Amino acid sequence: MYLVRFEIFTFNFIVTILYYCYDVYLYAITIISELIVSFVSLSIRFFTLVLSILLKKVIDIKDKKDKTI
Repeated sequence: MYLVRFEIFTFNFIVTILYYCYDVYLYAITIISELIVSFVSLSIRFFTLVLSILLKKVIDIKDKKDKTI
């Protein structure tokens, strides 16, 4: 979970530096692509968080079921 936050920060930081170094920071396509990549990364993070919680619940249910049989 912390890796994704670090990944988003690192990506945005490096892209912003490159925008200023190569003077392409005013183009809308570069800003839009940065926002899209950040949004996709956050979506993946949320999806994996939900799946991990679901997996924990499934494992608990399976353990309870195995103990009752």
